[in-house]
Order: sequence, then C-alpha cells, then structure tokens
Amino acid sequence: MMYDAHWAELHGIVQWLRGDDNAGWLDQIELLAGTMFDLKEMARPMIRQTVVPPEAMAICVALYQMTRMMAAMQRRDRVPALECGQAALALMAED
Repeated sequence: MMYDAHWAELHGIVQWLRGDDNAGWLDQIELLAGTMFDLKEMARPMIRQTVVPPEAMAICVALYQMTRMMAAMQRRDRVPALECGQAALALMAED
C-alpha cells in the first residue's frame, strides 16, 4: 500500500471514534482534514494519466467516505462517522 501513513492516521481516528472521548473532536477533525488533503494531492497526478491506476481509484472512493465522515464529525455524530471511517479504511486496504 503506497499510503500506509495515511491509512494509519485514518485508523487512529476510527479508533478514537470507537471510544467515548468528547474532548478531542476538533483535533480529530483537523487530523482528518489533513489526511484528506494529502490523499487528494497524492491522487491528482495519477488521475490525469491515460490509464488510472487502481490505487488512485481506491483513494477517490475512500475520499467520498471520508467526506461523509467529516460531515458527521462536524455534527459530533459518532455512529455515522465511524461507519464511514470503517468503509474508507476497507476501501484503502483493498489496494
């Protein structure tokens, strides 16, 4: 997997969502935003290729789930955020 560090960051956020800490929402949202930015930057050059590599497609589909995760986290809605995070992790692990 070419994006192990990003997967690990997302995994850490998902682990946090499984807990009951309500004081760390802003830190976790900021971490997710940074992870999403880096993944978008990573996927952009790959998507411009004639043949799009599978890892670029995995990033794009996972980013959709992370966008939904971000929206849920901004509402402090732990259950849908966790579901979207787990889906994003699964998509990125398929690489």
